[in-house]
Amino acid sequence: MKTKLFALMLVAVLCIGLVSCASAGKEKGPLGPVEVEIAGVKTGYETLEDAVKAVEKGQVATVTVYQDLSLTKKIQVDDKEITIVDGGTPVTLTDAIAMENFVEYNGNDVCCCFEIIHSGKLILKGTETGGITFVGAGEAASTTKRIMFYIGAGYKDPANEIHGYLEFNKGITVTGIYSTIFGGLVRAYGELVINGGVFTANYEKGNGLFTCYAKTTINDCEVTNNDTANVGIFQICNIDGIETTVNGGLYEGNTSAKRAAVFNTYAKGMFTLNGGTFRNNTVFAEGAGGAIYIVSDNAINGGVFENNASCDFYVDKAATAGLKKADSVQATVIIAE
Repeated sequence: MKTKLFALMLVAVLCIGLVSCASAGKEKGPLGPVEVEIAGVKTGYETLEDAVKAVEKGQVATVTVYQDLSLTKKIQVDDKEITIVDGGTPVTLTDAIAMENFVEYNGNDVCCCFEIIHSGKLILKGTETGGITFVGAGEAASTTKRIMFYIGAGYKDPANEIHGYLEFNKGITVTGIYSTIFGGLVRAYGELVINGGVFTANYEKGNGLFTCYAKTTINDCEVTNNDTANVGIFQICNIDGIETTVNGGLYEGNTSAKRAAVFNTYAKGMFTLNGGTFRNNTVFAEGAGGAIYIVSDNAINGGVFENNASCDFYVDKAATAGLKKADSVQATVIIAE
C-alpha cells in the first residue's frame, strides 16, 4: 500500500514539473495594445499617447504597437528618444485628431499627430512580418489644416530654431494625407532621415507634402502617386547651410501644378543627388521640371530619369551656380533664359 501511494505521489510531482516547464517555455503575451520597454522593463498601455507620455525626459524607449489604433490626441516627443515598431503583424494608426490638439504655425492652429521638439527623437520602423501604416484623416476631416509629423517649432525664426529628429525606415507606409498647410505629411524644422518606407496617395493643397528647413537625408523609399497643388512633393526651403542628400529611392507617378513634381530646391543650401529612379512624374505648368526644379547649389552625381514631363531638370534663372550634372547622368534639361 505504501509503495503504491509513493508511486502515485511521484507521478503527481512529475506531472506538476512537466506543466511548470511547459508554462515556462511559453512566450508571455503583450501587456496591452501598446507596450513600452525601457532598460529591459516592459509596461502595457491602452493608447499610444499614454505610452509615449509615460517615457520621461532623457529616457530611451521602444514602443511596440500590437493592434490598430485611432490617434485622437497629439503625441509629443520632447527631450526623449522613442522608437515605434509593430508587434510582428501589420497595424494601422489613423489620424482622428480633434481641433483642440494643435500646434501653432504662422498664426494658424494646425491639427498635429506627432510633435517632436527640443532634443526629441522619433524613429519609425516595421518588422519583417508586420509593418505600420499611418493613415491621414482625408479630405472629409472637420479641418484640413493638418500636419502628421511636425519637427521642431522654427516657423518664427527657422534659421535659429532648428531642433528635433524624425526617422522613417522599412515597413512604414503613410497614405491618405489631405492638407491645406504646407508640409502636411512632414513639416521639418529639425533633421529628417528616410531610410525606407512608402509614401503614397497623399495630397497637399499647397507647397510640399514634405517641407524641410533642416538637414534632410534620403537613402531609400517609395514616393508614388502623390499630388501637390503648388511646388512639389519635397519643398527644400531657403535656409543658409541646409543640406539635402538623396542616395536612392523610387519616385513615380507624382504630380504637381508648379515648379517640380518631386524636388523643389531653393537658392540657399546644397542639394546632392547620388541615386534614385524618377519615372512618370508630371508637372503641369510650363517652365517646370517633372522631377527636379533647381535653384540651389547642387551636385547631380547619379539617378535614373524616365518619362518625366515637362522635363527631368528645370534650372531657374536664380540658380547662379547653374546645374552641376555628371555627364553619366542621362536626363532632359531646360535652362531658363
